Amino acid sequence: MRHSVTTMAHKLKRMVDNLLFSVTCRTPVRLTSVGAFPPGVTFPLGTPRGWLPLYTMVTFRPDISYSSAKRKAAAQARVMSNAGTAGSVALGIGASVGMLWIALFYRRRSCCYS
Repeated sequence: MRHSVTTMAHKLKRMVDNLLFSVTCRTPVRLTSVGAFPPGVTFPLGTPRGWLPLYTMVTFRPDISYSSAKRKAAAQARVMSNAGTAGSVALGIGASVGMLWIALFYRRRSCCYS
């Protein structure tokens, strides 16, 4: 596990997780709120909403059961996987169209100047 958290893929996933968390969070995220919870703070009951990083669900949220965190993490992993696949396909199509356009553009230019 120590090796896997140092890989670039894991760091990128954590960065996207934190970005999605900050976008979907209902309350602003402050650095002071990351520490220990003050006494008397309660969390809303029920299913957690919005994007929550797995580390946050397991470590900082006493209102989320392990089974709920596992289920939400699996759903979020599917979303990340599908988004990565869609992004890769879009990048591949964009690159192919761009290379085709460049090839046609240079072909047209070379025939006009010869």
